[in-house]
Amino acid sequence: MTVETYPINIDMRTTSHGKTGTGPTSPSPGSLRSAPEFLMRAAELVSGDRAEAHGDMHVTCANTARLMQAWLDCKAAALSPHGEFRLEMDARDTVVFNIFQKMCRDLGGAYNPDDWQDICGYGGMGGEIRAREAADDV
Repeated sequence: MTVETYPINIDMRTTSHGKTGTGPTSPSPGSLRSAPEFLMRAAELVSGDRAEAHGDMHVTCANTARLMQAWLDCKAAALSPHGEFRLEMDARDTVVFNIFQKMCRDLGGAYNPDDWQDICGYGGMGGEIRAREAADDV
């Protein structure tokens, strides 16, 4: 299996910490304060060796969608034994679900910058998944 990689070109001349420079030199998760810092950290998390540790995000999201679909099919069968109710899950749905999960964690707990950097990362993943789907439809 070939894993596609995409170069990240982040130019952050001045951070909220007053440092200057370019490139993906994100702050530690506990020190995230500005929108660019959250976005840089999210970009770092969805690129690089993450695919090596967790697998290709498109394959992972598609597999998650299949598991979610099986769960919904079982639930629909229990609620609607004649099969009149069915929802179709796809890779985009898994990304949306993960964003919802992070939103709920933020609502129910103390501030955790990880929730917000993950929402940024999932947003990027969703954009890439939708772009790939759109390209496949052409």
